[in-house]
Amino acid sequence: MNPRILYSVLCWVALGFGVAESLAQQIWQWQNPLPQGNNLYDVQFLDANNAFAVGESGIFLRSSNGGKTWTIRNTGSAAFLRGVFFTEAQRGIVVGVNGTILRTINGGVNWSASSSGTTRSLRGISFVNANIGMVSGEKGTILRTTDGGTTWTLQNSGSREWLRNIYCVDANIAIAVGEEGTIIRTTDGGTTWTPQNSGTTVQLIAVDFINANTGMVVGRSGTVLRTTDGGTTWIAQNSGTTKSLRGLSFIDANTATVAGDAGDILRSTDGGTTWLEQKSGASDVLRAVSFANANAGLVVGYDGTILRTSDGGATWTVETKGERELLHGISFSDTNIGTVVGDNGTILRTSNSGTTWMLQNSGTTNSLRDVYFTNANTGTAVGDGGLILRTTDSGANWKNQTSSTSNFLHGVAFTDAITGIIVGDGLILRTIDGGTKWTTIMSDTSMNLYEVHFADKNRGTAVGSRGVILRTTDGGKSWKKQTSGIAHDLFAVFFSNVNIGTVVGSKGTILRTTDGGTTWKKQTSDTTQNLFDVFFITSERGMIVGGDPSDALSGGTILYTTDGGTTWKTQESGTTNDLYGIFFPTPDLAFAAGLAGTILRAQTPISDSTDPQPASQPIVFRLHQNHPNPLQLQSSNPSTTTISYELSQPARMWLEIYNVLGQRVRTLVDREQLAGIYDIQWDGRNDAGEGLMSGVYFYRLRTQDFVQTKKVLLVW
Repeated sequence: MNPRILYSVLCWVALGFGVAESLAQQIWQWQNPLPQGNNLYDVQFLDANNAFAVGESGIFLRSSNGGKTWTIRNTGSAAFLRGVFFTEAQRGIVVGVNGTILRTINGGVNWSASSSGTTRSLRGISFVNANIGMVSGEKGTILRTTDGGTTWTLQNSGSREWLRNIYCVDANIAIAVGEEGTIIRTTDGGTTWTPQNSGTTVQLIAVDFINANTGMVVGRSGTVLRTTDGGTTWIAQNSGTTKSLRGLSFIDANTATVAGDAGDILRSTDGGTTWLEQKSGASDVLRAVSFANANAGLVVGYDGTILRTSDGGATWTVETKGERELLHGISFSDTNIGTVVGDNGTILRTSNSGTTWMLQNSGTTNSLRDVYFTNANTGTAVGDGGLILRTTDSGANWKNQTSSTSNFLHGVAFTDAITGIIVGDGLILRTIDGGTKWTTIMSDTSMNLYEVHFADKNRGTAVGSRGVILRTTDGGKSWKKQTSGIAHDLFAVFFSNVNIGTVVGSKGTILRTTDGGTTWKKQTSDTTQNLFDVFFITSERGMIVGGDPSDALSGGTILYTTDGGTTWKTQESGTTNDLYGIFFPTPDLAFAAGLAGTILRAQTPISDSTDPQPASQPIVFRLHQNHPNPLQLQSSNPSTTTISYELSQPARMWLEIYNVLGQRVRTLVDREQLAGIYDIQWDGRNDAGEGLMSGVYFYRLRTQDFVQTKKVLLVW
């Protein structure tokens, strides 16, 4: 349905978190992969039964049967969670970006936010007992608690490096590791920290000790270091790999397991002198490893990867279920029967409204980019290399059709059982016999076309690169160019009737017509992310999905409107995976598909209850995305952006602006306020009234028991 493009990764983070039970149930639920598909960053195997894992989009997983099955618990946070530590089965703490610290005393059923006193990202966490623990993070940050995480004290680490992991040996002794080969150690509970000579300048990522003297550190380029004297000396060991090693579990004086990039798992049974590679069955980046004992271990990583062993790693079982190829197109014939297609010839089919998805044999490894079913049995899929596949038996068999082209085919639509249109790179194909013969149709453009949609059997619209929009009024026999007024790539189009349609594309582009495309008007999306698909259930109620492949932390975009696009609002998807397809089998049921096999399902995703609560009685503390975003300033034309927030009860609160260094640059609100919904404008200036430089800033709403942060882009 949409083009697949490769991008570089640039990480900026927007955070939102608070008390889980004060937030509504997550609207979108994972259907593939299971238990979920967000990147996982840390795991703790507490004992033979209890295990915990955390990751992107505030994800927290719990297992009570040794990692065989996992339950998602709602943290109430959209923050990237980087570290987890439970002192017993019910009491635990998770940490993450922008100073996130969340606590639970009932196994993750409820969460409360602790004030970290910083907006820096936190990654490492270690506790000695139920009360004493430490957290490490960005720019040398080390925090310490002596009351189980209720309050935290910033310590002077003497370092400005990223401290990516920390280990507390006892109440006094702790070791932190990080960038540029940094290793620092304290023997007085963190009052003073002493640098140690690691003998390397590579990034050190994980540290584990079995006693005050014996420990290991792992990092990039296959680095493994070992000490037997508390870190006075560190000895480099030969891991046998140059891949980054990211997770470490030091089980006893002889036994250790490390995990890293490309599914690597290594095991030593002689204190690290030799390392043997274990077959993980995974190819993803593995971020963390934890063993409950010498035999029972867990590893987690990207795309929701969870691996489990019960024999010390001789065998690893992949506990994440489902396909994880990028999914492009989605089509349902009714509420139960649907199909999604994606890379490497992936075709998944459900006959029970997504409870289970079954892999079908497409007979190809070409990427499939769109799919269209005219009924439960008959469907067509299109993809790379001019590929056209057709099924008449619900996908039990897919047969190749002749396209007479090797161009990429991106979109397909049928007006009846046998009449269809396919669009692709510089071409339009048409059939009037169910695809037995496909004929090339002349059009007014040579641009790549990415999607086609028909409002009725005669009137259809196709969109593509550089703002091209084509219109047919004769069932696709001829096409005429329309004026979009923009040069951005357009990825998707949807008409709710013959006159009213919406087009979406790159850099947050949304266009709307009410006259069949004679005129197109730009709508405000308040995002610069790419918008890949659109679907309307009425002329007024619609949804858009997308993402930002250049920003690994900001995908999973979902926008919705209840007024025909006059306003578009953000909806939490529960993932940062880019979403490429959206489909409503009924007005009350939606499915979205995207990166890494993501399939999400939502019941009633667009309803009156989706909108913010009336100002008279908000039911939660909540910070909304500012609008417009970015805030575009001109010295000759001052402008502002509006920040809205909700208070469900009277509270002392602060609304502040921070730069990317974590420095507060503007305080917008600092006072007691009654329950209600509030709007406040920010003009892009600091407390001194000076205009700030262009760039990314963060605005944070804070009360005694609630913290939520979002990102704003300032452009001059």
